[in-house]
Order: sequence, then structure tokens, then C-alpha cells
Amino acid sequence: MHIPDIFLRRRRTLAGFRRKIPFLTHLPDDVYLALDPSDWYLPFGEIEQTRVTLEREFQCFVMVYKQGCHTFIPNANWLHTRIQGAQLTDAQWERLRGENEKLLPLAIELVAYANLIQVIPLSEVNRHPCDPPDDDVSDLSDLPEDVIPF
Repeated sequence: MHIPDIFLRRRRTLAGFRRKIPFLTHLPDDVYLALDPSDWYLPFGEIEQTRVTLEREFQCFVMVYKQGCHTFIPNANWLHTRIQGAQLTDAQWERLRGENEKLLPLAIELVAYANLIQVIPLSEVNRHPCDPPDDDVSDLSDLPEDVIPF
């Protein structure tokens, strides 16, 4: 009995996504190969055309995700925690929301990323939301006595 090598399958899946979605080639290999593609959707047909059109119109990168695909993986292995999101105008956000509403019956969604890949360091990815920034050396001595600073 042959047991499939899950790591080999994952590497093949990642290679397939890099061939289909060109912006993924801009990620360093050490970051890319650590990502978990289980919630990614390999676009084709109209969905791929929509993805490419939005990339061209918004001047950013667009990824397609499966909705409701909840995997229990570390933050460091999610694409959306490792690269910077796109800064879209209100009109662009509305257009993206409209496209996502059309894709809702298919349980997939489009997410926009900055057109200049900026890898977020692991130290930032693994930071707890309640942790203060490293450069936060705020002086609390000027607060009124009745204010609790937390």
C-alpha cells in the first residue's frame, strides 16, 4: 500500500499556483514554501479573467480564496499574514465587494494585495494583538490619576 507523501503533494500544489498566479513568483522561496495553500482556489475561466482584470484595474495583486475553509495552521503559514494588503480607493473597494458578492454562491472570494510584495517579518506575524509595538515607549506619567491605562 502506497501512502501519499503530503509534503510532496503540497509542494506540487504550490508549484501549480505559482504557474497560474504569476505574482506568487515574487515571494521568496523560504516564505512561499512555508505557506499553506489549502484555502486557496485555483481560478479558471471567468473567475481567472475577473482576477486578472482587477489586477490590471487596481494595479495590485489579487488572490482567490475558498470561503469557509477553516484550517488550523499557524499565522506564519497564511499568505494574508505574510504580505501587505492593497491600499484601495473607496470605489475600488466597492468594485471588489461587488465581485465578491457575485462569487458568493461559489463560496470563493477575491483578496487584493499591494503590487509591491512586502513580506511581513515573522516577528510581526506572530505578535499577539495586545502586545505593544517594540518602539512603544510611551510615558504614562502624564495621564490623570483616575485613568486606567489598559
